[in-house]
Amino acid sequence: MTRKLALMFATAVAVGAAPQIALACTGDACNAVTAGAWSNGRVTVTDKDTSGKISVKVCFKNSKVCNPWGINPGANSVALSQPKPPVSDTTVEIVEATYSQKPTKAASYVTLSLTNGTAWDVSFGVHDDVAKQNTQAPSDVTKGGSWSTKALQTADGFIDVTFSNVIRTKDGSYYRCLEVKTQVNPGGQWSHTFTENEGRKC
Repeated sequence: MTRKLALMFATAVAVGAAPQIALACTGDACNAVTAGAWSNGRVTVTDKDTSGKISVKVCFKNSKVCNPWGINPGANSVALSQPKPPVSDTTVEIVEATYSQKPTKAASYVTLSLTNGTAWDVSFGVHDDVAKQNTQAPSDVTKGGSWSTKALQTADGFIDVTFSNVIRTKDGSYYRCLEVKTQVNPGGQWSHTFTENEGRKC
């Protein structure tokens, strides 16, 4: 056997004999889970979500000894038994974590800050098409005054509202309606000064 062939053979043997290293975590829930220290055949796996369910696969590091397990929000005791002969390194890794039930996303609301830019008193009203509800200002808002309310956001951050405002002039009252559909930062604010002629008659 030549020196070159001997070197190739030795390299192949070394690669083949290397231990199976647990891969980095795969799945859509990897960032939501952590594994604690192994003790007496169990390891604590924590789901940092407040709702939903996750399926994980935990393994001893540098081994093929693994166990799949379904976990709930909070701390979960997951079984992981030593093989025979036992592994020397009992460090535990999570190699798979996927949502079997997606967590419930908390509702997000935008503050609508409305200012009366007309020369008259205005009765502000708004229909929230996302929340499917109507809200009316408790009293008329005078010139330059303001009123605030909330609007529910969609999952992608949009609000979809229709304002129905009654403008009370000296010659009588009339409605002006304005539709607004726009994207706002979660929990942010949308401010607007209403004028007499904007929007449409309604």
